[in-house]
Amino acid sequence: MTDEQFAQAIAYRERFKKHLTGLPGDDGVLVQASVPDIAPLTTDGDDKMESLRNCSLQMLSRSGLSGFAQLSMPLGNHCTAGLVAAGASGQ
Repeated sequence: MTDEQFAQAIAYRERFKKHLTGLPGDDGVLVQASVPDIAPLTTDGDDKMESLRNCSLQMLSRSGLSGFAQLSMPLGNHCTAGLVAAGASGQ
């Protein structure tokens, strides 16, 4: 990665953070599912697994890229899905 590419990536992350911070307003939070889909079957194949990994990474990277605090809440005792609430610092 060149210095220019690094600077472009930092600038993109800052634009992303600014945009995401504006979505919930001054006192709101963003809420999303904790996983994009149910767990794939062992017989589903590599394409399905890769698609699920990519979707999961996109969902889970929002808080890391934005600097938001994140709270993950399971939906139940035997459920692999849950909800994620995220908000900007100080909210």
